[in-house]
Amino acid sequence: MTRACDLACRHCRAEANPERDRREMSTIEGESLLERIRAFGGRGPHLLMTGGDPLKRPDLFSLIEYGSRLGLTISIAPSGTNALTAEVLKRFRAAGVESIALSLDGSTAEKHEWQVAKREICLGCHADKANHNPQTACRDCHPFRPANKKS
Repeated sequence: MTRACDLACRHCRAEANPERDRREMSTIEGESLLERIRAFGGRGPHLLMTGGDPLKRPDLFSLIEYGSRLGLTISIAPSGTNALTAEVLKRFRAAGVESIALSLDGSTAEKHEWQVAKREICLGCHADKANHNPQTACRDCHPFRPANKKS
């Protein structure tokens, strides 16, 4: 959907950038693509909207709603940034998203944070940050969680 993302993950296959590329599909082109996908027939393919971070597209929810109206099964893989809030999760559901995929890029906070280099601002990268769970959110965002206390 976009290569734009506020993270700078070392392993990013999308080679994400902070800003959207001017050559990205327009909303009309996106709708046309959804129509062509739906034309596969039957239940149609299961569509995973990803990027970069799909939340960087201002037309994301209208494209999700359009695809849902066409009868597509839609999942989304947003980046775990501060843009992923409880309200956004509710909007995903209301728009027709069937499932969400989130990337956890390390078995410990330290390994994860090494993989997910942050740009200029602190971005909580774990899924539970959207639910304000300090037990699993990045230690930079919640410095007083038990695992981060120095003995």
